[in-house]
Amino acid sequence: MYALVPEFHSLDDGYARDLLGSACLDGVVVYRAVAPRAQAGSVDQRTGQLVFDVEIAAERGYPFLRPDAGEPEALGGVPAEVEISTEIYEQMVACGRQADQRLGTAPERLLNEIETGGWDRVGHDPRVAAAVDAWRACMAPVGVVDLPQDINEMPTPSVLGGLVRDPMAGDPDLPLSERERAVAVADATCRDDVGYAEVVHVVRAEAELEMIGRSIEAFDAVREEYRAYQAGLEQVIVELG
Repeated sequence: MYALVPEFHSLDDGYARDLLGSACLDGVVVYRAVAPRAQAGSVDQRTGQLVFDVEIAAERGYPFLRPDAGEPEALGGVPAEVEISTEIYEQMVACGRQADQRLGTAPERLLNEIETGGWDRVGHDPRVAAAVDAWRACMAPVGVVDLPQDINEMPTPSVLGGLVRDPMAGDPDLPLSERERAVAVADATCRDDVGYAEVVHVVRAEAELEMIGRSIEAFDAVREEYRAYQAGLEQVIVELG
């Protein structure tokens, strides 16, 4: 999907809107517009997928447990220390509407449906189930007593030693134990060894291509709409970036 429509979920979208917002709010409140590359984290900002491999696991364990807030100057929007009054808020809303009027709305509905269809197939495809079974067998020597049936439920409570109840909640001050690091490295290694990511990619791509084939004319029309939409984003970035 992302290869066929490079403009889909473009990071330029938020950046262009932030640039317009910063210009519109000039003299009202400081509003930082930061290019997406300046923001770090354990999530692919375009796809929204977690980034997890052996190198990351060795350094940070399961990084999404400890979201990196980053340096203040690298964060966009209104600085955290600024109190947003009713007047400022109303002006921010008005500026947002102005940005919408200039840029329009991304023609993403069909592509979102296709992307969702790809992920739905992942949850039912026997090749993915087989890869997870192979991953569980690979992880068996690690001794995770509550090793899940769903690979996405890692890390489990036993790995975290009860330090957090909800692994997805995130706590930047959560200590990284050697047990978590060891399990994370084994987890990432086993995912690589069984080709889990590759299987998921193939299954998603097959499902997406099937859906595209059933609505090829609508898909081609959306691609053209996205090219025009992206041109508008790029124009703003050239003007204000």
